[in-house]
Amino acid sequence: MTTCTRILGRRLCACLCLAIAAPGASADVTLTFSEPDFDWLAQGTSSTPYHIWTTGDYWTQTFNATGQASAGQMDLRLFINDNTLSAGAHVDLSVLLNNTMIGSLSIPVGLTGAQNYSFNFSTIVGPNYNVRLLETNTVPSGAGAVSMGLGGSSFVTLVPEPTGAAIAAALGVLLTMRRRRNGTRDT
Repeated sequence: MTTCTRILGRRLCACLCLAIAAPGASADVTLTFSEPDFDWLAQGTSSTPYHIWTTGDYWTQTFNATGQASAGQMDLRLFINDNTLSAGAHVDLSVLLNNTMIGSLSIPVGLTGAQNYSFNFSTIVGPNYNVRLLETNTVPSGAGAVSMGLGGSSFVTLVPEPTGAAIAAALGVLLTMRRRRNGTRDT
């Protein structure tokens, strides 16, 4: 028995699921970091593609016409394909969606491969979304850098919030079902 079923009852869960998935409701959309629209900034000299290590460095991409009217959650899969950090160094990143900070993360020494993060936030309106990972610290000189992989290995999934109308419809159906079960009707 799922948590939803234990707390709300099977009928309410079914109604909420139907209402949230009703026609006109937005679905999740996955957006992949890739060339040619991906942009990065490394302010240091001798920068290797996609490596960052200085305050103000970033990885960013704007995704236009996504079909996602608004989002209330973003799942980030960040693939760290190179990490040369040493001596306790780390890269701290602010995560911004359409210039709104929705969270932060830190990449420590030795962290590589796929890393998954999830951020919940107040509704951000689309359908165009800019995702920016902005470095907020500077790695000490000679203590390395990190790089992210592109082309399918790093992506975000934007999750819409259920609309108020969808939730109200689900609750209305539940009340009707409950009245019928109890033998009462509105007159």
